[in-house]
Amino acid sequence: MKDFFVECRDIGIYEDKLYFFTDKATIPCWIRKNETKIEINVQLEKMIEKIESFDKILVLKDKILVSTLDGKYLYIFNMNSSKCTKHEIHCDGDDMGNILHIEKIGELLFLFSGTSRKVVIINTITYETKYSPFPDNVDSSYRKVIKISDGFLIFPQNGNDVLYFDNITFAIKEILVDFHIDSIADILNEDDKVIILEKCGKIIEWDRQKKGVKIYKKLESLYTEDLCASRIIPINNDYIIMPSTHTQIIKVNNDFEFLAVIDDYPPDFEYKSDREKWNKYTNYTEDNNYYYFVCRTSNYFLKINKRSGQLSWIKACLERNQQLLIKTLRSKNSIIYENENINLNDFIDLLEK
Repeated sequence: MKDFFVECRDIGIYEDKLYFFTDKATIPCWIRKNETKIEINVQLEKMIEKIESFDKILVLKDKILVSTLDGKYLYIFNMNSSKCTKHEIHCDGDDMGNILHIEKIGELLFLFSGTSRKVVIINTITYETKYSPFPDNVDSSYRKVIKISDGFLIFPQNGNDVLYFDNITFAIKEILVDFHIDSIADILNEDDKVIILEKCGKIIEWDRQKKGVKIYKKLESLYTEDLCASRIIPINNDYIIMPSTHTQIIKVNNDFEFLAVIDDYPPDFEYKSDREKWNKYTNYTEDNNYYYFVCRTSNYFLKINKRSGQLSWIKACLERNQQLLIKTLRSKNSIIYENENINLNDFIDLLEK
């Protein structure tokens, strides 16, 4: 039995564990932050009644929340009671990419939908649900959300009509900014300065307090329409820019000048040739020391040290005993017969789960 490579759309973190669901079979997995072995989360697996395609994930102290890819539902897995509840959120504006961001503040959960053009507010105690629609006078397609001190900013894929969402009053208003965004890739909020990365490598630095704007085009020669950027993350006083359809991981300084290409890949690393047009590093999570990226187009996950920028790679595969475990859990008769692929030690390992 060969190793089974896993693909996932998003990853969550709580304490010493990373949590995710595989893209195709919706297998719930976890991995300890300082280890490299991916394991089945048996408790979550037993709570799943229907195989759905999951998208965004948020991990809290005793709950794991995931939105479905079609934007119809939010699943809440309660790790204390081992029960799962399913909530309609009515964000099915498209086949995928319906939820831009999920964040919890106090007892309230906020889900931002660009395709359905609204914010969903759920009380996590009573599960009362409210909706704040985007203003009728804006017709931009919205793609990115960041938390700021007094609310959230919602950015369009193209244009200059940014939205501000007040997480106290739930009001949404349009902010016409003094710059134009062309194909947004990522955003950062750093001390009231918003860093906007466009897919072409252009960077906009927007000082919200001083209302100043700086535009950096020094990296545009590195990118094309077919080979574009995906994410930007701070590393000490520098930044790392992750590739989308491009293949180069690039380090730049705080003036967004090119420093180096980081290419310390594992010997057996590869990007899948049939997914050249897929975004390589769509989502990540972080703690105080590291960023953790999932990748749907390669055979590894990526871990980046926030201080040194050093890359560490985690092979994205389920070993044989974990494959046997999920097969056992999902088998209709719960019987696995011993053959050349399964020995007594594997059976014992399964029984101990």
